Amino acid sequence: NEYPVERYLRNSKAAVIYEGTSQLHTLIQADYLLGYREDRPLRCPQPPASGHEGG
Repeated sequence: NEYPVERYLRNSKAAVIYEGTSQLHTLIQADYLLGYREDRPLRCPQPPASGHEGG
């Protein structure tokens, strides 16, 4: 048994979380573009891609 207000509140929370994620991605991309953020070196070497023929 669910009250309509519960559904509205839950849906509004999901919209805020979704929009927040989009805004965070935009800010991170802007930081890279402006040079405020750089990629860090990898901790471990990556294995070669399987099934890819070089040449």
